[in-house]
Amino acid sequence: MEPRSCLWARRISELIRALLDCGRYQVYRLAEGKLKKLCLKENDLSDESISWRGITSLKLLQVLHLSQNCLNTLPSTLGLLTSLQRLDVADNLLTALPIEIGNLTELEDLNVKNNRISSIPSSIGNCTSLVEVDLSSNLLSELPDEFCSFHNLKALHIRNNAIKSLPNSLFRMCSRLSTLDVHDTEITMDTLLQFEGWEDFEERRRAERQEQRAFEVFKSAEFVELADVILSDLFSDTDGTSAS
Repeated sequence: MEPRSCLWARRISELIRALLDCGRYQVYRLAEGKLKKLCLKENDLSDESISWRGITSLKLLQVLHLSQNCLNTLPSTLGLLTSLQRLDVADNLLTALPIEIGNLTELEDLNVKNNRISSIPSSIGNCTSLVEVDLSSNLLSELPDEFCSFHNLKALHIRNNAIKSLPNSLFRMCSRLSTLDVHDTEITMDTLLQFEGWEDFEERRRAERQEQRAFEVFKSAEFVELADVILSDLFSDTDGTSAS
């Protein structure tokens, strides 16, 4: 007998698929309702079961979560979602990104980690609003030079790839970059030291680490202070109860 939790999960998945597979008119009415965020992660969606026609008709969509599914491809119609700011397709079976991803000029956060992507289209250079990109755990051997056009980029994660180097002008052109994860790649420290702009990047990275530590200390102190207030009030109430 199928466990109750699995049964509910399957029914919810079927309901979502039915919703996205409805006619273009009905889905467009959802867009008229200003739908801006759509989360479909962990729904066992495949290329056959997902309705891209429904999703790409949501013209106001800003956030799309499709992680932890079974998708092999992203359609060219993905480029119709020109309001998209965050795209999360991590933990799928993707082998490539469509050229039309370059149409997503408002995109700020791109997460495609844990897939099977072997190359990134040069059209991604049009996504100049990108702030964070996660390409970890794919089959990449290089990044296109167009990454140097990401002037707003602050974080780049490329760990667990076969990448040996980076675009020559990355550190110089991406002047806001402060987080770079190259663990489990073939990029060495000697390689990084040769890049123009590396020293400026290191300065930004250290400054951000210091800010993070200061914030952690502040939050810790704030928690202790709050705990003291709560305990003080608690004991005060207890004393008052005992006195009565």
